[in-house]
Amino acid sequence: VVFAGTGGRLSGEANLFYNSSNDHLGIGSATPGRALTIKNSEPRIRLQKPNLGHGEIYIDDDNSINLSADSSSSVGASSIIFRTNSAEKVRIKEDKVGIGTDNPTALLHLYKTSGTAHQKIESLSGSSQLDIRHTNGYGAVHYAYQGTEKWRVGQTAQSDHFSVYQSSGVSDGLPYRLFIQNNGEVGINT
Repeated sequence: VVFAGTGGRLSGEANLFYNSSNDHLGIGSATPGRALTIKNSEPRIRLQKPNLGHGEIYIDDDNSINLSADSSSSVGASSIIFRTNSAEKVRIKEDKVGIGTDNPTALLHLYKTSGTAHQKIESLSGSSQLDIRHTNGYGAVHYAYQGTEKWRVGQTAQSDHFSVYQSSGVSDGLPYRLFIQNNGEVGINT
């Protein structure tokens, strides 16, 4: 199929090619390898609503695929949403990723409305680790029940000691149920 080029005349400079034998359309390519092939120094697909921002899918110089929501910043709090089976599963909102939630409140927010919210770190051959690092403050795993923090395990307030700390419901005034100092000394209910 021949398309019109500049000035409305039929020519090969239109940069649009349709191969009817395999139903492939090429934009900037006379040999499209897929149903739609875009060949350009800056290949981008823009999806835009009238009077609103736009999203883009494009490739960088290092061949990375990019998804961009509201790259013009005209709407504000835009998100990139992944759906399967007609339901939202993952949302990237600003600098936060939510799985199971449309309003992530942490860098990684995992949420399940019912049942067990199970996370797995697994290695078929080698080690599996949960690496908690910090430079100022503490690094601990927090356990909460019905919105109230109950326990912390790790470096709960000290810079180099390990403890099991009861955050709430402490009647004896001794929240450190187990305390291991960096010199090896151990305290229980201290």
